[in-house]
Amino acid sequence: KKLVKIPDIQSVTAVTKTSGFVEKDDKKALWNEECKAVTPYMYDWISAVEGSEKIIRIVTNNKYGLIDTKGHTVLPANYSAISDFTNGRALVKKGWDAVMFIDETGKQVIPLTQYSQADEFSEGLAVVVNKNNKYGFIDVNGNTVLPLIYEDARSFSHGITIVKYEGMFGLIDKKGHFIVPAESSAYSMSGSDKRIYYLNGLKYDEYGNVVEKTHEIEEE
Repeated sequence: KKLVKIPDIQSVTAVTKTSGFVEKDDKKALWNEECKAVTPYMYDWISAVEGSEKIIRIVTNNKYGLIDTKGHTVLPANYSAISDFTNGRALVKKGWDAVMFIDETGKQVIPLTQYSQADEFSEGLAVVVNKNNKYGFIDVNGNTVLPLIYEDARSFSHGITIVKYEGMFGLIDKKGHFIVPAESSAYSMSGSDKRIYYLNGLKYDEYGNVVEKTHEIEEE
C-alpha cells in the first residue's frame, strides 16, 4: 500500500501475509509489515511453513530451524528437515532420524525418541517405525492406534493403505482390518489423491474396490 525505498538490496519476497524477506549480499533478513528488519541478514533461505501463520522456516549452513514473525527463535537451526503442517503437526528430523512432531506454534507435542523413523500425518494418523524396524500408526496426540507389527506401511489415503505383514502385502482400513488380505508377494501403487493399487494381478481403486484384472508388473 506504500512504496518504500530499501538501499543495496537484491530482492524482496513475501513469506506470510504480514512478513517477507529481503536479500542483501546473498543473505536474507526477515522484514515485518512495517518494512522493518526483525532479524539480521544471516539466513541462506526463509520460507513459510504451510499451515501456520505464526512460525517461519529458516535455513543456515544447510540446517533448518524456525523463527516467529517477530524474528524470535522458536527452534534453533540444528535440524535436517522441518515439514509443513498436516493435521496440525509438522515433523522435525535430525539427520535421517525423526526427532519430534511440533504444533502450529512450534512447540513439541510428540517426542519420537522411541522411534527411528516417522512420516507426516495423513487423515489423522502417522506411520512410525521402531528400533526393530516394525511399522505402526500413531494419532496426533502420540497415542498408538495401530500396533507396530508391520514390516512396511504407507500413509493413509481415503481411509485405507498398504502394509506388509508376515512377508506379504495387503490393504487395511484405519481399524487395522484387512480389506484386501495380505497375500501378495509384491505390489505397485500410483497416484496421490486417487491411488491405484496393484496386488495379485488385480487393480484396486483408492477405496480398495477391484477395478479390473491386470497384467501390471508388481514392484515392491
